[in-house]
Amino acid sequence: MPRAFVTAAAFLLAVTACTLPGSQVEVGDGLAGTYVVNGVDAIGIEYSGTAVIGETSRPNEFVFSWIVTGSIQTGTGTRSGDTVEVEWQVTEGPRSGSTGRATYTINESGWLVGERTIDGTDGVGTEEIIPTG
Repeated sequence: MPRAFVTAAAFLLAVTACTLPGSQVEVGDGLAGTYVVNGVDAIGIEYSGTAVIGETSRPNEFVFSWIVTGSIQTGTGTRSGDTVEVEWQVTEGPRSGSTGRATYTINESGWLVGERTIDGTDGVGTEEIIPTG
């Protein structure tokens, strides 16, 4: 079995073990949960996968983990009203070490819809993070 697959599978199990089954975005301050993610990055590559958002000990701060086509990414985000600002990095995959930023708006359905940039790359990507459940 390829090393990247084993690492990705172990990461997914560890991340999803931190959330309750069937968890989803909550009305109010809560964002913690498991999501489906779809996007097109800043260089035009489509991707999809799973995103997990977890709480930290700081108010309005969250940890993000993405397992998407070809990579694993992590980040930290801060919520202000219906906006979430995230700094992220690729921890495994072809662009390992790449970093960027994302800005999401939380819509009435609990989706995070926004734009992502890759540091050092022109262009802006789009992403939708959709609650499961």
